Amino acid sequence: MCFFTISQKVGEFVKKFHFVLFAFFLTSDMDTNRSMIKVILIGDSAVGKSSLVCQLIDQSFDDSKEATVGAAYVSKSFSTQNGSLELHIWDTAGQERFRSIIPLYSRGCSAALVVFSVDSKDSFDHIPEWIEVLKDTCDKNCKIYIVANKIDLGETALVNEAKKYSEECGFQFFISTAKEYSSVEKIFQQVAEDLSQYETFEPSPLSASSKRNEEGSTNATCC
Repeated sequence: MCFFTISQKVGEFVKKFHFVLFAFFLTSDMDTNRSMIKVILIGDSAVGKSSLVCQLIDQSFDDSKEATVGAAYVSKSFSTQNGSLELHIWDTAGQERFRSIIPLYSRGCSAALVVFSVDSKDSFDHIPEWIEVLKDTCDKNCKIYIVANKIDLGETALVNEAKKYSEECGFQFFISTAKEYSSVEKIFQQVAEDLSQYETFEPSPLSASSKRNEEGSTNATCC
């Protein structure tokens, strides 16, 4: 094995270990604060999870955005019928090499958005696998949403199939395009409304702001 390959593998290990430590300390701190409502986006790589988050926070779309490495974290406040609620949103990597650390980020989640791309049958077929990842780590009352992304591409063959699957499993279903803020905001507003009905939370000092703290970014059966 050449030195470059060894160095590359060591680098991958160090990077993954860094993400594990980051996830452990930050998520542990979040679990002690009931005002912090945790939401996770999971799904295959290149389905547009990061683009959805960028549109939500920055109201921008970058078609050349590179894949997320590890995870990225943002927070945003929403006004609901039950008061202001701050969502702490985790955008996770979809690459296979990061699959083993996803449970660190999904631990204690109140809601999960399982995202697939309407132009990728594989990303839809993998939804049950992603839901399995959530089973042992999310809150027992975790709400699961299925998001059919990239609807702007005009591919509709999977939409009806995904809608039927969601109904059979008791999940809410959304179609979206990361190119339009209204499409993305509608999803997260509904998540906030749903969670505000049963979450206990206190007013947050960050209620009037949103922040982005990205950690290293580079771009069926029912459960």
